[in-house]
Amino acid sequence: MNSSNRNSVIEKAFTILFVFIDEQDEWGVRDLAKRLEYPTSTLHRMLRSLQDLGLLEYNSTTRKYEMGVELLRIGSVLSSKLDIKKLARPFLEQFVDEYKETICLVLYHRKTKKLMFVDQIIGPAPFQYVINLGELQPVPYGSSGKSILAFLESEEVEHILRIEDFSDDQKNNIRKELQTIRNNGVALSEGERVKGARGIAAPLFDSSGFPIGSVIFAAPIIQLEKDYETLLSLAIKEISTSISQKLGYVNAEANVKNHLELKKWKGE
Repeated sequence: MNSSNRNSVIEKAFTILFVFIDEQDEWGVRDLAKRLEYPTSTLHRMLRSLQDLGLLEYNSTTRKYEMGVELLRIGSVLSSKLDIKKLARPFLEQFVDEYKETICLVLYHRKTKKLMFVDQIIGPAPFQYVINLGELQPVPYGSSGKSILAFLESEEVEHILRIEDFSDDQKNNIRKELQTIRNNGVALSEGERVKGARGIAAPLFDSSGFPIGSVIFAAPIIQLEKDYETLLSLAIKEISTSISQKLGYVNAEANVKNHLELKKWKGE
């Protein structure tokens, strides 16, 4: 195989993978061939080669190809090697410049089932709340933790709730709250983690869709105007979306919807 043919094959292979990553996570051969305008026989051979490498898997029930374990592993490894604090910092600074409010970066430690505030930019407004950085803290309290908890697998959620020894009624109330957070994509809280603190938080996702942390607006409890609270919530979601995209996570429909809502509330 000469170099031009080899480059063509590589280009086609990456084009196939990009469609799985950016558009939808499963494809039938005919639909994908139509989408890419590739001959079905050629596409089928390439899909089998990508399957042999573990980058794609064939689901015999749906008769469709889907992203393979190896592709997800590569994405997770690349995400783990990124300096998330460095990556997130410009987005946090932009929020403070625009809204004059304090914002924090939170990361989830899966092994310990705890979270940690790892970065904070304090806004210029008076009476801003200062977070203690670097301390492992329990997850199921406040918007910072519940925004993460809402998107964990149910088994992991139940394990974390058992650790905190909640009553059955408390567990049921938290489960209901987590469903609301999943629906809204953002969590709000007052005084749950730290007395006198108010927060609005949205989750951060790695390339596999795992919630690795959150970004949170943090301030002493104040009475926010409803419109301003909505604006801050949309802004926090916009930041979490931007950081998650940098980590390789794409949810195009939700991203566009939130971006348009934020522009509307900002009058743009």
